[in-house]
Amino acid sequence: MKTTLLIFTLCLLCVSIFAQNKRLLKPFATTIVSKNHTNNDAIAKNNFTNKYSEQKENIRKYRATTFDTLSYRKMLGGNWDSSVGLYAQDYVVQWFEAPADLTIKAIACAFSDNEDYSLGSLIIYKVGNGITWNDLANVGPSELKQGRFVAAHPYYFLGYVGFENESDGSGYINVGNLPDFPFADFLWDMGFQGQFEPVASPSSDPYYHFFETVWYGHEPTVFRGEIFAIVFKNDAIMGNTGRIGIWAKPASSNPDCYGWKFNTYGKSANDTSTAYWYSLEYILDFAVIVDFGDDCYFRFYHTPQLTTLNTEPIPVSVTVYGPGDNPMSVSLNYNTDNGSVWHDVIMNNISNNDYETIIPGFMPGTKITYFFTAYESSDTNCHGKSEIYSYTIYKKQNDVLFIYNSSDFTTTTAKKLYIGNPAGSYIVDPIPNDVWLSYDTAETAEVMSLYNWVIQVDGSYPNADLSVAAKTYLEGASPTSPRAYFLSSQDYGCLLTGTCKDTNFTAGDFQYDYLGINTLGLQNFTSDSGVKVEISPVVSDPLSDWVADYNSANLVSYWYDPTYLLGFTGHIDAITTTPSAQTIFATGDYTVGIRNEGPNWKASFITFDYAGCNFRSDTSLTPENDPKYAWGIEIGNQALEFLQWAGYDPTDVESITENSPEEFKLLQNYPNPFNPTTNIGFRIANLPDGKSGFGLVTLKVFDVLGREVATLVNEEKLAGEYEVEFDGSNLPDGKAGLSSGIYFYMLRTGNYSSVKKMILLK
Repeated sequence: MKTTLLIFTLCLLCVSIFAQNKRLLKPFATTIVSKNHTNNDAIAKNNFTNKYSEQKENIRKYRATTFDTLSYRKMLGGNWDSSVGLYAQDYVVQWFEAPADLTIKAIACAFSDNEDYSLGSLIIYKVGNGITWNDLANVGPSELKQGRFVAAHPYYFLGYVGFENESDGSGYINVGNLPDFPFADFLWDMGFQGQFEPVASPSSDPYYHFFETVWYGHEPTVFRGEIFAIVFKNDAIMGNTGRIGIWAKPASSNPDCYGWKFNTYGKSANDTSTAYWYSLEYILDFAVIVDFGDDCYFRFYHTPQLTTLNTEPIPVSVTVYGPGDNPMSVSLNYNTDNGSVWHDVIMNNISNNDYETIIPGFMPGTKITYFFTAYESSDTNCHGKSEIYSYTIYKKQNDVLFIYNSSDFTTTTAKKLYIGNPAGSYIVDPIPNDVWLSYDTAETAEVMSLYNWVIQVDGSYPNADLSVAAKTYLEGASPTSPRAYFLSSQDYGCLLTGTCKDTNFTAGDFQYDYLGINTLGLQNFTSDSGVKVEISPVVSDPLSDWVADYNSANLVSYWYDPTYLLGFTGHIDAITTTPSAQTIFATGDYTVGIRNEGPNWKASFITFDYAGCNFRSDTSLTPENDPKYAWGIEIGNQALEFLQWAGYDPTDVESITENSPEEFKLLQNYPNPFNPTTNIGFRIANLPDGKSGFGLVTLKVFDVLGREVATLVNEEKLAGEYEVEFDGSNLPDGKAGLSSGIYFYMLRTGNYSSVKKMILLK
């Protein structure tokens, strides 16, 4: 990992250089009480002999900034000879309050030990949800239990996690004395690619791991009075192992800056009752390099460019406010495909604080990364830089198009919720797909035309009305190019009318001709009921029989409960169908899901968000106490049911270059489901030049988290048909047998790769 390291003494030196611009953190309570802690998290560390590398100075790059370091060690002084320990998947947090508008240039942490050479990563969150500095400062006695989230995956075998993006969406379980979960806006994340191995150092002269934020996406901005949190995670895989220690100082009973810790596997091993966030009576040794902006600060307001089909030059505009009324010079800086060459373009000042220029056109598949810089004309040392943005010139890569027409979740989370993602998927049966993010109707229709299958999900509320694009798409269906469109939208009627009124459609309307809607209404007929809504499937219907079968086999029923799972209130609409449409889901006497088809096209519309559904045997019980509770998207995939009805074959997922022979093939395993053995067949073809060998062939098995389970083939193979047996109870290297669940197997050779799913059912 290429990471710029800065010496902590650099920070102090820079403070002296820019003493006239120095700002301090919010004042702290001055009573520091030394205590003898004996719990497992706090361990006295004094005599370290670890060798560590010298960190290089690099002051010149910051000479034009109002540069300082936020450091509790620097401010409070004293002995920092206690250590707060993190085990696998644990988090620790240290809070900071911005004393002025600032940009975070780098963050750092000093480590006391790393027992198993574990890796870690850093995150920055902004505090929100109404939580104030006073709330955090007066959180109460040490090690006060706060809250947690229900985990989305069994990977966390105690069932709880510290952040919402790892949860099942059911919301924060608050048992502490704060009004809500403190972490709100995600600011910056090193991510998996930014993992590093913490190096231990003495408490008196610590080695600080510094990470410049610009190398991991952008430099986040925080305004005066806002609170942000530096979060460190121990990325070791499983269990109460892999301890990483962070230098810390015992705090007073009211220090204004408690650290926090989340115990993923409990405060003692596998103790579910303590798998919570806790406030700590410690201050953790984090440092933050910041660029203050009182006298030299710029704010950039820009609407990012979204994914586009346009290969022509694209206009780009930004509004910039500088430190005063002096004229500014504003530039656009861009590069392509994460390249090392940045192009600098002077922007035109079109009016007051508004600037514009163009980014040249590029070929499909090109990723453009860009940011803005501004200089005060009277002082070239006074300049600022925006965060970094990026967009991609659209290029088709898969057979299915996914449109997430909402801003409630990130694209990554949305994909997991609605169509699946093979790596750490929430949903069963992941679907290879392309994602379209722009809401330009003309471009959306053009993108749709590239596909035979389109899935659109609107989340809690649609961002745009894409009805015109969808109508254009289905009107273009032909015998040689059949088309299919699926829409899940629980507030579609409110979007169309703007006032949530019942609406009648007639022949010629997209909703009548294609979706099969005669009347959309009663609108929002469940919104004020305050109860969960049962969704009844139609037995033997190709789009809903998976629900009927699961209900019958497990003595459960299917319920819509988005408040519990997704965090927003559902507003289901009733439907009166056209003569050609078929009901697939109902709620009482109301139709809430339909399908329709015509020459060369198929369509389906449901008025609820299927990611917010669950199976229950008793709705009077909480999900945790209902032994048959199951999140719907872990049982079936409504989008996939539609795709299969519309002719999509989920087993035929492979990537073959144009010059590869068609005979290369990975076959579906049989039997499937299996217990404990199954057979996997594959076909290797001759090369185009007639040679009989193809080279190295690998066949591997993975679990749903993308972890390799077994290698079945890893050798050169001649052209021909092959079959191997996989035994889930007899794994190589003495590994324990597999549990019931979904697994994937991948064949890779030359320019060919293919992935298929199999199910182990004991």
